[in-house]
Amino acid sequence: MEEGRPHDCFYPNVVTYEVSDGEKAFYDVAYKKEASSHVMALLVQGAHAGGYFDLGSKEAMVQAALDELDAMFEGAASKHYTGEWRLENWGQTPHIEGTWTTAYRERSRDLKTIRKPLDNRVFFAGEIFDKHRQMGVPGAVLSGFDAAHDALTAE
Repeated sequence: MEEGRPHDCFYPNVVTYEVSDGEKAFYDVAYKKEASSHVMALLVQGAHAGGYFDLGSKEAMVQAALDELDAMFEGAASKHYTGEWRLENWGQTPHIEGTWTTAYRERSRDLKTIRKPLDNRVFFAGEIFDKHRQMGVPGAVLSGFDAAHDALTAE
């Protein structure tokens, strides 16, 4: 049992997969948070996500994920499954249309270009605009602070 994990939690914090295009991981949503319940999530990004959508329904996608977990954890996923689930298709969510950027793979001069404000009146924030290279939500938040500061101090 990992330190700080409830005794009845049958899975580790993260299970990652090697996929040829994109990413795939099961992870504990409550990791490093004070929580009394267990929530396991599956994040699939890139071409590999198509295999789930090809199953035809959200219920079939959930069942496929549950089957994968059962195979890994000797049926423990089904045993503990409450029947509650939520599916987010970030690729189809307006104004989001995806999971996260891959700014760490971009050239720094390209990132400097896209971070420039328009006419010192429009300032951008979001994960890819983070100067501190935090990525994810923390990077988006930090970039928001930077954009607000820049807007307030712009001439």
